[in-house]
Amino acid sequence: RLNLPPTTILVATSGDTGAAVASAFHRRPGFRVVILYPDGRVSPRQAHQLGAFGDNVRTFRVAGTFDAVSYTHLRA
Repeated sequence: RLNLPPTTILVATSGDTGAAVASAFHRRPGFRVVILYPDGRVSPRQAHQLGAFGDNVRTFRVAGTFDAVSYTHLRA
């Protein structure tokens, strides 16, 4: 088996799609997931869900609108 570095999945979300990606890749070997979402622009339930995964899934609140988060995502 090759010893390759993990693949990083970078996602900008306004709520539901980020949680879906996190759920799909949570604890899956060979993958890291980074989720960016606009602070204060998702429901409290969505924010809790996005931050609940842990392990190979990291979630970050970003100041600004979803467009600002998406722009940050595209520049990475």
